[in-house]
Order: sequence, then structure tokens, then C-alpha cells
Amino acid sequence: MDQPILLCCHGGPGMAQIGFIRHFQKELEKHFIVINWDQRGAGKSFLWRDIQTNLTIDQFFSDAKKVIQYLLKRFNKQKLFLAGHSWGSIIGLQIANQCPEYIEAYIGIGQIVHMKQNEELLYQHLISSAKKHDHKKALASLLKLGKPPFLDTRRLIIQRKWLGTFGGAIQNGSSFSFIRKGFFSPEYTLLDWFKFLAGNLKSGVLWEEMLTIDFFSSISSLSVPVYFCSGRYDYQTPYALVQQYCDIIQAPIKKMIWFPNSAHSPDLEEPELFAKSLQSIKQELSFQH
Repeated sequence: MDQPILLCCHGGPGMAQIGFIRHFQKELEKHFIVINWDQRGAGKSFLWRDIQTNLTIDQFFSDAKKVIQYLLKRFNKQKLFLAGHSWGSIIGLQIANQCPEYIEAYIGIGQIVHMKQNEELLYQHLISSAKKHDHKKALASLLKLGKPPFLDTRRLIIQRKWLGTFGGAIQNGSSFSFIRKGFFSPEYTLLDWFKFLAGNLKSGVLWEEMLTIDFFSSISSLSVPVYFCSGRYDYQTPYALVQQYCDIIQAPIKKMIWFPNSAHSPDLEEPELFAKSLQSIKQELSFQH
């Protein structure tokens, strides 16, 4: 096949997307060999023994590297385009940094940069939004939580609930509005959907390790082109933090790509603009060769 490979690392952790993503990638598939991978402990890759298994970021890095090596051999390619969304952007950026020989370009969607700063900015946004909208219940709930980071799942769930209320995760709608499109898709059986739910419940075990992520300090340069796709309403991974990181990172090519009507998932919220943006990246890099 003449088209380049695009490997998509989903978010979460545990937010496997094979079950519903076909509805959002039709245009992308005209320009790329699009590969969606349900990661360890998620969706089709979930095993019931995973419930008792400890998970680490290094395991996912190793898995991603093996998947990439397999794909390059399978399609007889030297490199591929790698996209990482949210949690997947942790794995994606590390792969781009440590395995540049496999990567044509890295695309960070809702890029995680510095988790503790991320959570502080998110909390400040929620407090401001609650005051702005005179939402007394939200304000009381948020103040009761105290300042982040939140190490227990209960407080994190409450915070994310208010994020959904104020539109910082999905600008119009909810994650469920995307997921439900796949309920009758041929890719997922009923058992796969149970695995999807179980994988999302299990994913919290990685949270404490995720809070150690600080790419400002650990990855200040890349030897591959890097593109950051951010929604103008994204406060789950605050767009201002991504812009700061784009400003300081050194790379052969680096660009911010803005999505005016999106929050945290521009690939789902504005799929046509996302596909057009990636097609432009592909064309730009073809002129470099």
C-alpha cells in the first residue's frame, strides 16, 4: 500500500476506541493506513486476569514499541505517523523521543505535559467557572475537595464530573455521545463492551505514576517533527500548558494546531478538520523528502 501508516494510541488509560472510532475516521482512512490499537488491559486486549495485575507506564511503552515494529514489518514500511491522545500522548511522546528511527512525525492530541500543573490549572478553571455561572453546588463541592492532585478515585471522579458540566472535556455533548455510536458496530461484541467497561475501571491504578510526568524537564527536544492538536476549550489537558511546551521544545518542525470548537478530543469533536490537518502534515513532510 502506498499510503503511510497512522498508529493511534487511545486515551484513558483504558478508553479503548476500536468499538466506535470507525464513525470518526472515514476521511482519515482516505489518506492513511489507520491502525487503532486497544492497549493492554483495555477493550479487546482486556484479560480478566488483568484485574489482579499491576500496570506501569513502562509496560505500555514496551507494548507500543512492539506494535510499531510489527506494523512496519507487516506493511513493509520504514516509519509511521504516531498519534497519541491524552493518556496515549504520554506513551506517544516517549516513543517519539526514544525510538525516533520508527517515527515520521508525532501528533499529540490533548497532550499531557506536566500532570501536577495540569491538575492545578484544571482545578482553578473549575472554581472560576463555578463562580462565573453562580453554580453554588459545584463551588461547594469543589472547595470541599481541597486542592489537587487527588490521589483517591472518589475525589477525582467528582472533579471530572464538574469538568463535564462546564465543558472542559467535551465542548458539546459527552464522551458517551461518541461511544454509543459503536454499540452496534461489527468490531465489538457484547463481551468486548464488558471488557471496555472493566478496563476503564481498572485504569485508575496508573494515576499515581501519571502524576510524576513532567515533560518540561524530561523531554525538551525531539529529533522528529511534532504537532500538537488542542481544542480551544480543553481544560482536561489545559491548552495553555500545551502551548508553553510547544514554545520550549526543540524539534525539526513543531506546530500548534488549534480546533476552535473542541475541548479535549478534537479528533472526535471536529473529525473533518482533524483529518484535513493530518493530511496537511502528510503533504508538508512529503516535500521534505
